[in-house]
Amino acid sequence: MKFKNNFQKREYLGRQAVRELKQLHPDKFKYDLEETGDTFSPYDMYYYTEDKKVLLEVKIRDKDFDTFILEVKKLEALQKIKSESNEEIVLLYLNFTPTKTIIWNITNIDSSNYKTIIANKSTERSRNCKVEKKVIYLNPKDGFILNYILDENKLLF
Repeated sequence: MKFKNNFQKREYLGRQAVRELKQLHPDKFKYDLEETGDTFSPYDMYYYTEDKKVLLEVKIRDKDFDTFILEVKKLEALQKIKSESNEEIVLLYLNFTPTKTIIWNITNIDSSNYKTIIANKSTERSRNCKVEKKVIYLNPKDGFILNYILDENKLLF
């Protein structure tokens, strides 16, 4: 497959990996997954259960960390969607790492409990341009860990 840029490639891989997770863990992913049509949407996929809508933001991490970060900007965009909706909404944050997959329920995270760090302005465009970002730290122990490793070669062919 050919992609315009690395961002598009990682978006594709993340969504394909979620589909593979659904096949491998049908007990945990038993609902029909839909993709967002907007490249810049604050979430990548969603599904409906019997009584709620679940928004799923997907990230592919190049390394494992003791704690992971969630940008406050992203969290607040998701919380805005939730607050403006007439539906019951759950917010999930899924990270694929080199050794595992972690899913956090971020629905009730307080966005005012943040730290400011110097980070890549846009990792996919430049890892050299640094800016201040407000982030929430997420401990893997607070998430649900799945024994799944994204295999880029498998998903691309």
